[in-house]
Amino acid sequence: QVTPLFAQIGPLCQNSTPPDLPATSQNGITGTWNPATISTAVAGTFTFNFTPDAGQCATGTSMDITIDDQVAPLFAQIGPLCQNSTPPDLPATSQNGITGTWNPATINTAVAGTFTYNFTPDAGQCATETSMDITIDLQVTPLFAQIGPLCQNSTPPGLPATSQNGITGTWNPPAISTAVAGTFTFNFTPDAGQCATGTSIDITIDLQVTPLFAQIGPLCQNSTPPDLPATSQNGITGTWNPPAISTAVAGTFTFNFTPDAGQCATGTSIDITIDLQVTPLFAQIGPLCQNSTPPDLPATSQNGITGTWNPPAINTAVAGPFTFTFTPDDGQCGTTTTMIIVIDEKVTPLFDPIGPLCLNAVAPVLPSTSLNGITGTWNPATIGTNTPGTFTFTFTPDAGLCANETSMQIVISDELIVTITHTDPTTPGGNDGTATATVTGGTPPYTYLWDDPLAQTTATATGLAAGTYTVTVTDANGCQGTATV
Repeated sequence: QVTPLFAQIGPLCQNSTPPDLPATSQNGITGTWNPATISTAVAGTFTFNFTPDAGQCATGTSMDITIDDQVAPLFAQIGPLCQNSTPPDLPATSQNGITGTWNPATINTAVAGTFTYNFTPDAGQCATETSMDITIDLQVTPLFAQIGPLCQNSTPPGLPATSQNGITGTWNPPAISTAVAGTFTFNFTPDAGQCATGTSIDITIDLQVTPLFAQIGPLCQNSTPPDLPATSQNGITGTWNPPAISTAVAGTFTFNFTPDAGQCATGTSIDITIDLQVTPLFAQIGPLCQNSTPPDLPATSQNGITGTWNPPAINTAVAGPFTFTFTPDDGQCGTTTTMIIVIDEKVTPLFDPIGPLCLNAVAPVLPSTSLNGITGTWNPATIGTNTPGTFTFTFTPDAGLCANETSMQIVISDELIVTITHTDPTTPGGNDGTATATVTGGTPPYTYLWDDPLAQTTATATGLAAGTYTVTVTDANGCQGTATV
């Protein structure tokens, strides 16, 4: 029996395009495979079994095909590098043997910052692209915790050989001497090969140290006070008199600190103020007009107290006085306070009626202030009496007044036209003539006055002798017309 022979396939890269499994062996045996095709979707080693076609004197065989994970090229991190230093070359082969090219192709240290360099594997390798971020550092200034002030003739600490940010170097002078009081400069020179500049620190040798404390307070009356610190900010231990803070009484109180023996320090004191609770102060808001746009309620009082309001906003939809309560935020020495804000109804300006006016009469001036004290302007601005009719004058309140527009109708009366019909006396020298006045225009009722010596007050005058007579007619608005016969 013949064993089919096949050239080994693979290993193949995961997700690469696989070759077809051969239908005929190298020694001429035909058959089928199980599985029938190669899949590179999953990494691992997979067995493919070959079964010869019937009628051939051959045995079955199998092939193990390995699907490799795509390899991520591995590189030792480069940098950080110092600005303007000579950079190393980018490696053409990764630590796990992947060759390829970089973009950018070389490292540039001219500009400080972090820059990304992308590595693309050469074709034919089961590898992924990768990248490296390389940092170009500005020259570092070594950082040191301040030393001192130290007491004269005390044992000084050693100058640190390494800065807080990892720079090693040497000092000049190389050690601290406390033999003489004063301020002395110590210069630090970084060791070669570090991206660092020289620096210096000034160390003060004090005759005696004054203990330093962060100011406490002011505190609120009846609040829980902090403990008085047993050690000053510059390391002096000691005791206080009084030994604790009491907030029971408002006022400013002095607390004296006495350093423990054996320290280069003088006594000191701090004044702590216990404040009365502060009442938040606000500028009064309003009164506001109903339906006007209200201002925001201030989140901070005039004396610096922050807090919240209830209700949280002003509503001008309804007229009336409304109470707004301000509650200070926690941690402030403030009390709750209130503000009453009045929402006023809009006032309608009131005016005495004008007219009716007679045609061509001298018109009065439109009032610039209403009977209830609203100032404003009219449109039209003046009354014209040269045309009869009913005219509307609109009053607009001045800005800032809580008032509505209003209007007034003024009547300009028609002209009174008087005509006379008459009958003459029937006999010469007689006095049985009549005269009748007829009126058009104006506003009834009318009153009549015939001229002296008659002084009759009816539309018809009787008992007239030959002569000339004039009647004056006055209408309900006081407008007059005359006619003569």
